[in-house]
Amino acid sequence: MNYYDLLQVSKEASQDEIANSFRRLIKQYHPDRFSTQEEKSDAEKKFSEITAAFNVLKDPDKRRTYNRTLNEDTDVISHEDTKGQALQYFKNGLYQLNTKEDVRMAEEFFRKAAHMDKDNARYLYYLGLAQSRLPSKKREAVANLEKASALDPFSALYRAAIGKVYLDSGMKTRAIKYFEKALKLDDRCQEALDGLARLGIKRAESKPSGFFSRLFGRK
Repeated sequence: MNYYDLLQVSKEASQDEIANSFRRLIKQYHPDRFSTQEEKSDAEKKFSEITAAFNVLKDPDKRRTYNRTLNEDTDVISHEDTKGQALQYFKNGLYQLNTKEDVRMAEEFFRKAAHMDKDNARYLYYLGLAQSRLPSKKREAVANLEKASALDPFSALYRAAIGKVYLDSGMKTRAIKYFEKALKLDDRCQEALDGLARLGIKRAESKPSGFFSRLFGRK
């Protein structure tokens, strides 16, 4: 579901139409209107999504950028074109994340890149990274980081990133588990070491254990 669908307007909607629909929807989904915790939780998620959509579509520049991420599902493009377009979406995501510091827009670009090139672990990693900075998308972040780890089982960085999401969510036991997994792959993974340090855990420095270190370490 794209931002226009969330706000229940067409892609050609005027700014006034977008604003009016937003005001109607936030009243409809305001958490205070619901009684049970489950209803409130669902409303809070919907409220957050609607607000995120409006924050993009109300700004002409952000709206133009967002519109470029929308493709017609019926478009027929070659495998090479798909890879190239995915790479461009990924670069746009990096620009939004690192230069503009617009995490929501970056997430949209990374999502497009990962959708068009489903076997690219790096795209999934950055999608998860962006989602980890959005309070309502922590669960999606873990799911995409897990997919990235499955595609690249030797990446300590991806596992450390999962640990960080759990740590930021207050799930310390799970966080430690993933930091330890990362350090088994790379005992110098700084992200994992930093995560454990935040928990007050200092790992003893391990001795080199590779083939060449054993070979040249013998006396």
